[in-house]
Amino acid sequence: MKRSKKPTEYIFIKANIRSSLYTVEFAILRISKEWVKLTNQRLAAIKNFEAAYCIYNHSFWHSPLRFYKSPIGENFPVKILPKYEDWAFITLNPEEQNTLPVIETSPGAHQFIITKDGIAHFRAHGRHSGEEFWTEEFNLYKLIAKL
Repeated sequence: MKRSKKPTEYIFIKANIRSSLYTVEFAILRISKEWVKLTNQRLAAIKNFEAAYCIYNHSFWHSPLRFYKSPIGENFPVKILPKYEDWAFITLNPEEQNTLPVIETSPGAHQFIITKDGIAHFRAHGRHSGEEFWTEEFNLYKLIAKL
């Protein structure tokens, strides 16, 4: 896995978990043409609510990402992301993604939360354990503009 200066179909995002047993450091989001189309539709729908002061964000149930921890001896967030950045395009082949360490508990459905300003993050809860997973926030408008 390497950081890419050019847009790719994979996004590396800092992530966390609220758990006493497990560690999560990042998530990998797969960007497909369908995801971009759906996200643009969601952003257009949210535009109608910009003037509404009582609506802060919109939740969608969507899960094109997985949560990971770095392999032993690696620190992917530091290796891939410069200081003060929360996401980056990466090159990754599917075989490589299958070798990344995943945590033993798995999150259920992923919530895709978008504010009326286009700031987004993912949130999920452990299916049986109650752990809370989340990604750092990122600007959808900036992400889509780079694609």
